Amino acid sequence: MILLKIKEEVGFILMERIIQIISHVMKEFLTHEGHACSRQSLTKELVRLGYDPDDINAAFDSLFAVPVFLNDKVCFPEKFSEIKQGQRIFSPAEQKKLSMAFQREIVRLTNCCLLSLSEAEQVLFEAMQLEITEVGLKELELILQKTIKEEERIMLMLPYKADMSVAFLLN
Repeated sequence: MILLKIKEEVGFILMERIIQIISHVMKEFLTHEGHACSRQSLTKELVRLGYDPDDINAAFDSLFAVPVFLNDKVCFPEKFSEIKQGQRIFSPAEQKKLSMAFQREIVRLTNCCLLSLSEAEQVLFEAMQLEITEVGLKELELILQKTIKEEERIMLMLPYKADMSVAFLLN
């Protein structure tokens, strides 16, 4: 009985520390107003404040799990409808499987409005379905050609494709 009570107290204390870490991370995020806070810099700051690295990782894992628990039945107050569209971040699984070049290119294409958010999600879905350990730019090209049907847009997305087309010289 005493051992069970100690386990409950330890679990409660751990949960409190994780909630404190999440609170600190959210405060940093909200005070930076759109400027990126890296996980690495936040981790360094939290360690400096005395938090355990395992607790910090648990807190970040909890933060990344939040979208999984939210679904269409969650109701938000009306004022949230005015919030501008945020920046999509890659999940830990996506970060592991997708090369940095792939990730940068997806961000570039969406920022340049060459790829809609729904198309980007479709590309990411297709990439995660591939049975290879790392998905790179070659796979991205194939996925884009499969997903995007407009040839002009494909040529804008893949600049080297435009170089391979027939060039016309004007006199």
